[in-house]
Amino acid sequence: IEFNFSYRPHRSVSFYAAYTHLLGSRQKGDRTLYQDDTDPDQPVSGTIDGFQNVAPDNVFTLGVDYSFLKYFRLNFETGYVDRRKISGGASFLYDEKRSLSSYFLFDINFFITHLPIKNIEMHLKLKNIADRSYCTRGVFGKVNSAPRAAYFTLKYRF
Repeated sequence: IEFNFSYRPHRSVSFYAAYTHLLGSRQKGDRTLYQDDTDPDQPVSGTIDGFQNVAPDNVFTLGVDYSFLKYFRLNFETGYVDRRKISGGASFLYDEKRSLSSYFLFDINFFITHLPIKNIEMHLKLKNIADRSYCTRGVFGKVNSAPRAAYFTLKYRF
């Protein structure tokens, strides 16, 4: 289930929020039928656990955009990812942990558009400004978070 909200109280200020709640039994693994080697004619029902079952129940994002002096825009955004349970069969990939902890991230974006040349955009992004440590799911185990970082992008639109 997902909800999105945006509100623009003034032409230069806007607020937005998004919330996602995942339903289902992702944490329990997938039910399947497979063949038992001792009796090939008798299918056996079982559960396959996998690392793909590591998913948060709740995720939300809050942000504010502020445009000023015609060419400039500043954006502040925070995001939250809920604790993620780890299925039994995948715990060896995650150092025997039963869950990955929740975390908040804070980012700042600064945009300059059409200055000094029309159709050009410069973007400075400061990610994880609180330098929060967290873990995410990787293909073969957990992946540690990236530290605080800055990115610069230059775009030209034809």
